Amino acid sequence: MNETIEDAEKLQDLLKGNRFTMFVTSDQAGQLRSRPMTTQTITSIEDGLWFMALADSEVVSDIKLHADVILNYADTGSDTYIGVTGKAHLHRDSGKVKELWNPLLKAWFPGGPDDPSITLIHVRVERADYWEAPPAPVRVFQYLKAIATGEKAETGSHGTIEIA
Repeated sequence: MNETIEDAEKLQDLLKGNRFTMFVTSDQAGQLRSRPMTTQTITSIEDGLWFMALADSEVVSDIKLHADVILNYADTGSDTYIGVTGKAHLHRDSGKVKELWNPLLKAWFPGGPDDPSITLIHVRVERADYWEAPPAPVRVFQYLKAIATGEKAETGSHGTIEIA
């Protein structure tokens, strides 16, 4: 298996079950804007990540100006933290909306999957930085050990994944 495929699979495993992100864009003034969003599907990192928004939303306006985005994921249950950078592209595709649709989305899109104002955001992942921390009791022990010995604490594994 080549390194690119292994890296993509590693990132996909890290994101599995971690659908909520802080989606960061740049506005017209170049200011960073962050808002919570839900990743609609993660079938494969090479296929990108999908989100839904209304056509007149700030996130859609920002992406029209600047395609570069950052997605910050935090899974405190598994102590995994991921920062994804990529390019966002806007799509109007009713077939894809229906494919991604689930009943909970009606809370944000009351018109249902046929609402013509639903805009899909497709993020092509370019890079991800991650940290997998040991469980909290292990971290506390490592911190106390580091304080007692004067050595640096072990803080888990860190890495960068480049996606071609």
